[in-house]
Amino acid sequence: MVSFRQQLFVVAYTVALVALPLGLWFRPEVKDMPAWVQAVGSIAAILAAIWIAQWQAGRERRDRLEDRRELRKAVAGLARRMANIIADHAETLVTNPEYATYEGLSWADLLLIDAALERFEPSELVSADGVLAMERLRRDAKHLKHWEKIVSEVTRGTDQYDYDVDEAIYRWRDRVEESAAVLEGLAQA
Repeated sequence: MVSFRQQLFVVAYTVALVALPLGLWFRPEVKDMPAWVQAVGSIAAILAAIWIAQWQAGRERRDRLEDRRELRKAVAGLARRMANIIADHAETLVTNPEYATYEGLSWADLLLIDAALERFEPSELVSADGVLAMERLRRDAKHLKHWEKIVSEVTRGTDQYDYDVDEAIYRWRDRVEESAAVLEGLAQA
């Protein structure tokens, strides 16, 4: 990228190149020189103001894009943490349902992550897939309590375990993983 000094030199050099032929073509007299200097200076000031405004706008745009990139990385990190908590809990629901208590879950972490995700503006994700994945992830986290109730009712009083519940839990876990993967993909972009 071209530095600020190089661009400033190019602007000054261009103004000098334009002013010199104009000055020779009009052949100003000595009494007209201050007016010519003022005219050339005014044109240079206008060009410099336009250039500075464009430079600032480009800088703001780059900063905004960098902020969005950092936001997507933060959302992806939170989503991955949430997905890991949910996946671990889903695995416990399937393998050891008696230990899969609602209180045993890192529910405080999930609530903190959910609160952090709520603070992000969906428009900052710049992707409908990202917004959908984030909302789906938050909704799935809130369904944890329902899954525990289903597992406890299915396993209560029987030695038999319904493997359809396992499949449903794994599908749910896979959906959570998919949502987190979408958000991680956005962070890479």
